[in-house]
Amino acid sequence: MAATRRAPDNVTFTEPLYTMTEASRYLAVAPRTFWEWVHGQDPSEPLISGATGPRRGEPTVSFIGLSEGMVLRAFRKAGLSLQYIRKALRALREDAAEAGIDARYALASQRLYKHGARVLVDYSQDTETRRFFELVSNNMVFTPVVEGHLERITYGEDGWASSLILPATRGELVRVDPLRADGQPLTIRGEASVLDIIDRFRGGEAPEFVGREFGVPSDDVIELIRAFYTAQPEAA
Repeated sequence: MAATRRAPDNVTFTEPLYTMTEASRYLAVAPRTFWEWVHGQDPSEPLISGATGPRRGEPTVSFIGLSEGMVLRAFRKAGLSLQYIRKALRALREDAAEAGIDARYALASQRLYKHGARVLVDYSQDTETRRFFELVSNNMVFTPVVEGHLERITYGEDGWASSLILPATRGELVRVDPLRADGQPLTIRGEASVLDIIDRFRGGEAPEFVGREFGVPSDDVIELIRAFYTAQPEAA
């Protein structure tokens, strides 16, 4: 299993790239929900580590924070309560720490994908795990809704998340890579800036024309507008 002993000190982990509003929109969760994941009931133990304090309208969420949020979204879609997620995450971080692996960003580690189901079950006495996992050939595996989210995450050779296919659209249309386009979302087909596409539509251009200009199928443009368009830019 590929995994670093500590989180690399690079742009992926340290540089704020997204406002709270942007991060919540990219993950298709309510802004208040994302805020609670970052701050929560216990500020000393946030569910998302890759985010800084509230600075309204300024980037506060790193790419790795967005990756953590994507996994949390999967857990919530699978029906887990925040109370259970917090307990299970604490166990996962403890397991990582015992193995000498940086535990701050456990949700963004490939360790979660490969061994997380077993780790969480081993540590948990909560009957709610029955809604989270399925028993297949005597092995605990993630439920399909969680597996579907994790399959949208690409991991680097160091074992940490390196790019995401955002869940905001029904199809796999948009990718985020912290080392490309300053971490802003790009279309998978055409590799166009999603923000530029939305700006052109906001300026009154038809989706078909925008698609031709950027080399993106018009059906994709329409889906992007549904997922990311707001009448006016919002402050985070």
